[in-house]
Amino acid sequence: MVGGPGGIAPRVGLFSDGRWITGTVALFAIAVFTYTGSRILPLIIAGNDAASAIRPDDVTGFLLNIALIVFSWKRSVALKRASAERDAALSKAHDLAYIDEVTGLFNRRYIRERIAECQAAGLPCALFLLDLDRFKRVNDLYGHAVGDAVLTVAAKRLRNACPPDASCARLGGDEFAVFFAGDDIASKALSNAAEEIVMTLHDPVSVKGIVAVIGGSIGIAIQSKNCKDPGELLKRADIAMYEGKRRGRNCFVFFDSDMEIELVKRNELEADIRRGIRSGEFVPYFQPILDLRSEEVVGFEVLARWLHPDKGMLEPSEFIAIAEDTSMISDLSLKVMQDALEITRDWPSSYKIAVNVSPMQFNDPMIAERLLKVLTATGFPPARLELEISEKCLLTDLDAAMATVTSLKNVGIGIAVDDFGKGYLSLTQLQALPFDRIKIDHQFILSLEEGGTSNALVKAVATLGKGLKLPITVEGVENAEIRNHLADLGCENAQGWLYSKALTANEVRIGFGFSARKPPEGSKESDVLPPEGRLAAG
Repeated sequence: MVGGPGGIAPRVGLFSDGRWITGTVALFAIAVFTYTGSRILPLIIAGNDAASAIRPDDVTGFLLNIALIVFSWKRSVALKRASAERDAALSKAHDLAYIDEVTGLFNRRYIRERIAECQAAGLPCALFLLDLDRFKRVNDLYGHAVGDAVLTVAAKRLRNACPPDASCARLGGDEFAVFFAGDDIASKALSNAAEEIVMTLHDPVSVKGIVAVIGGSIGIAIQSKNCKDPGELLKRADIAMYEGKRRGRNCFVFFDSDMEIELVKRNELEADIRRGIRSGEFVPYFQPILDLRSEEVVGFEVLARWLHPDKGMLEPSEFIAIAEDTSMISDLSLKVMQDALEITRDWPSSYKIAVNVSPMQFNDPMIAERLLKVLTATGFPPARLELEISEKCLLTDLDAAMATVTSLKNVGIGIAVDDFGKGYLSLTQLQALPFDRIKIDHQFILSLEEGGTSNALVKAVATLGKGLKLPITVEGVENAEIRNHLADLGCENAQGWLYSKALTANEVRIGFGFSARKPPEGSKESDVLPPEGRLAAG
């Protein structure tokens, strides 16, 4: 499409640059030149006697007309050049107004104006809103130059995957849009287009010597009678897009009204999380980790709980996913970690304190510096801290994972592979990274009584741990039979409801009979009684 919305190209006014004046003068000069020339030239050709009859005024007029014609020609050339420069400037201004500089696609303004045009004319239209998955990590790891190159490749793939009459745009950051207008808007055709886009974006991107794995989640909104302005259509597509992310990414979702209700609830919860972080509502709980044979406590895992002023205590399953999606997980986790380390600093030095690290935190290039700052602020010994990192943190870029793990180890922090068995970490990767412990996911432990593959996997991991000289910790131990079986397999440590649920710091102090620091100022602590379950004092 040429020009702005509606296909109208920027135009230069006919009477705005003085070209009509130059044209008029030139025509007048040519007319006078023709008249005087028709009188003078025949006399000159006729010979000296006839030439003597030429009046001086005619000669002057003839020469002036020649000069005027030359002047008009030069002026015309100059005006054409100026006109071309003005057209180029207007074209550039148009591009700045409607074209994205990085990708060459249209921009947000263009899309909004196209939507407004269709809504005003009552024409059918639909909008795709697309967000690149895992793009932020590419930008953070490799810089904006690589990020822009990835955006350019994604834009080209998007344009090639869309029908010719669709308008592709980059709205900003890693967010793109595709606009469809016309009488042939149908769910089937839109589904086919969205599926093609998702497939083409899922292929790895190779730019500037690196290979990036991205993808796309698409929200689709179709214009309806109660959608009155561009912002409403954009909002609906945005709601559908985030529903796609919630369903697992790399997919497309059509908007429906129920999503908007869920979004309102989600936005309220997001606002509550922000407030809760500021007001200290997220607090550390502590689940004991025991030696399987002696049943002595060897440490505690820190688990976050939300003491919501209206809803009571909330489990991580009710807030962690939203905190990760909204990039609040780092602030939340660091606050809970700092509180936990301040509380446990004076507990017996033999106790390790294990803290979970989210993928977003692990991918932060400054993670070692941030953790060192927390350790310095709390005075907690680095050797007593053990970070639990899930397999999926390590799969995308082994070199980057190696650099991060090494920097943490250099500080003196221990590293455990958490939820081992749920991902696809190879033996080569496991051997290459300097881990201190393997933790088997609780889902495998819970299904041990059924036998089969879970039993074989736990046995294989225990054997692997022995071979690599890495101790094995198992989660989710709920009965004595499973505990004894795990001990026979050679697993060293365990945690689960057989021993204890997660406890407050005060419950640990009462149950274990040693001094516990008070919760840091500004944080809160539950007043619930210690849960039932045997606590083995170490």
